[in-house]
Amino acid sequence: MFNLTMKSERTLMLAAAGAVLLGIAALIGGWIAMRDEVYAAVQLPYLLSGGIGGLFLLGLGVIAVRTAEASRLDRRLVDIEDRIEGLSEQVSAVLGLLDGAVIEAYEEEGRRAPARG
Repeated sequence: MFNLTMKSERTLMLAAAGAVLLGIAALIGGWIAMRDEVYAAVQLPYLLSGGIGGLFLLGLGVIAVRTAEASRLDRRLVDIEDRIEGLSEQVSAVLGLLDGAVIEAYEEEGRRAPARG
């Protein structure tokens, strides 16, 4: 689903951290600027710039973190699937050897091996 390299994941995580920090700074800055204002009309510009901008940056940071994490999990899942496929091939090879050994053991005893179905 996500085809990010490890380097681009790190870059995305750094950008996410920057966006979160800027969002927190914008929220705090907006609050500091409007905390002494009594009238809502005077507070509105601070609320719009600091509050909404800060929330936007926080959301953007969270989305970037989730994207990087999903990419890392996708890469891990592909690795696990490859290992399972390799193990499956090895198990099939061992079962083939065991089937051959059982047939040889029956033939040595002069009996016919049971049919496998």
